[in-house]
Amino acid sequence: MKLIIFYIALLCFVQLQAQVPNQGLNNNRLMGYNYTPSPPPQLYEGLKLNSYTGVETKDSVWLPFEFYINSSNMSNMDGDLQIYTNGFKIANGQHEVIANGDSLTFISNEIASHAPFYDWYPYGAPIQQTTVIIPIPEKQDQYYIFENHLQDIPNMPLTSPTAYNLLLHKVEKDSLTTDFYVSMKNHQYLIDTLDIGMLSAVKHGNGRDWWVIVHKYPWVKYYKLLITPDTIYQSMGNFPGPQAWIDAGNIGFSKDGKLYGRVQQASWLGRVYDFNRCTGDFSNLRYDTVLSSYSHAGNAFSPRGKYFYFSESGKIWRYNLQAANFAASKELVYTHTGFIDPIFNLPSNYWTMDTPNDGRIYIIGSSSIHRQSWIDYPDTPNVADVGFHHYEYVLPRPNNGTNTYHPNYHLGADIGCPCDTLNTAVKQIDMFKSLGLKLYPNPTDELFTISYESLKENLGSLYIYDVMGKEVHRQYLSPWSNTQHIDVSKLPPGVYGVRVIVNGRTESVKLIVN
Repeated sequence: MKLIIFYIALLCFVQLQAQVPNQGLNNNRLMGYNYTPSPPPQLYEGLKLNSYTGVETKDSVWLPFEFYINSSNMSNMDGDLQIYTNGFKIANGQHEVIANGDSLTFISNEIASHAPFYDWYPYGAPIQQTTVIIPIPEKQDQYYIFENHLQDIPNMPLTSPTAYNLLLHKVEKDSLTTDFYVSMKNHQYLIDTLDIGMLSAVKHGNGRDWWVIVHKYPWVKYYKLLITPDTIYQSMGNFPGPQAWIDAGNIGFSKDGKLYGRVQQASWLGRVYDFNRCTGDFSNLRYDTVLSSYSHAGNAFSPRGKYFYFSESGKIWRYNLQAANFAASKELVYTHTGFIDPIFNLPSNYWTMDTPNDGRIYIIGSSSIHRQSWIDYPDTPNVADVGFHHYEYVLPRPNNGTNTYHPNYHLGADIGCPCDTLNTAVKQIDMFKSLGLKLYPNPTDELFTISYESLKENLGSLYIYDVMGKEVHRQYLSPWSNTQHIDVSKLPPGVYGVRVIVNGRTESVKLIVN
């Protein structure tokens, strides 16, 4: 009898330990959706869910803007909220828009005239994982915010589900006032056709630096950005396995940073990769080629990385990551039994997933509702014992599909790997150093020559825009030369902007065509 009691106590202790957070940084979830703001100054009643103690608490809070799907935030080690964003504005822990923290996203005059995503500005970004917040290594109270919005691309259909740039913002704290402010905003780090949203990040194997993963559109290529204390290094990789395309939804890493997964009813289907935290490369694809045609927008790894959960609109499934046959390991966790929000009288399907510090997986419902579902013990081997709760989590305010993406800010070095200590020999590129751009002759009516710092093995890009912000010419800059001759004889006379981008470093000059 004593032995049985001991095992029960041990089991409870293990479950409790699994749900104790490290400390702060990623303990807060912010969400909410409300069409009826307060009188001026307008504030919106939202939700703050805090798992700092290991048991999530929930409160209504007055926010300076709304959330719709996208939400990113950063807390300090004590669990106090520092900054957060809905993709269009940045606020502080006192729920005030910080200095220079409005009007995020670069948008040209041409795009602004018909960009459908811009209509969402009052409500927040309508795409999952549009933003990711990275603490700049070894810099106290300084953060990068990477942002990837749904935008129209010149010469492509308006319905194209792609983004045209990756923006970079920098937030830091004033040493005198201790107030946060945006010191760099709407820096066009990448200009390329990119998949919308789905930004994800993980610590480098040295435990200090960061990888940020950005999906190239279409299919198998991705940008990998290495964030170091003073520089950002950019390169491109390929996902192994069959080509596939994906659209918006949850995507990201396991808690140990060694697995990367996504489930989608598009041709991406169900995929999990191994991730090399030293090189930023993916390998060892596990692949499920058979999924239903229903929406698959949510997925999450269990805290110990044993299972990979995903949602259909009406079902929750999981894969066993320790099984020899990944596709055959798929198990049904729960089938939707119907739900109508008792306050707004709205139905809701399963949608995205959140994984806060309490060890649970929360399933965010569609529609503006006051409930969420959750899974108590995601690492439990017997699927019948995971503790699924169907819309039992009652929220004090409605939430319309907003989920919070937090990379694992507490992840340390990957002990035993080749880069588990800091390597000062890692190649670094100063993103703020001048490219030494020179353009001649200027004015010109036929050809001009542009010179710049040698690219070495890195590929650059050149863009020419007219005075309305419309792109009229684009070409790559070869890594084996630091001089290019550009033919502009077909351009009408006028003033143009020439922009060169190399590894996130941008420099522009004015060109006059006679």
